[in-house]
Amino acid sequence: MESHLGPNGAGRGRKSFFDRFETDLFPQAANIVADAESVLRNELRLFEARISREVTKLRVEAISVLAGVLVLFASFVLFVVALFFALTENFPNLPTWGAAAILSAGALIAGLALLRAFSTDEE
Repeated sequence: MESHLGPNGAGRGRKSFFDRFETDLFPQAANIVADAESVLRNELRLFEARISREVTKLRVEAISVLAGVLVLFASFVLFVVALFFALTENFPNLPTWGAAAILSAGALIAGLALLRAFSTDEE
């Protein structure tokens, strides 16, 4: 075992502090850093997979909600048309614009009530 202290062999058989530090701690520190890097890469892969799964689930749920809203809107329009014909049929003296105005006012009041009910402003 050669010493790095000089050609005369001073300190032969004994490692200096820096030699021991280099041979003992650097490989351990390198292993710790490599392990930490491996763990971080695995965690990032898991995070990416989790985010991808959540985005896919959110997309499916958003499409379902949109389809439900469209069906609800179509049924509401058909219901209003049916009410319009029922008003004009049952009240022959009521002009058609009057039936339309009554239904529009009812829809406006219902819409305002829904906006107020789902309002996020807390005062």
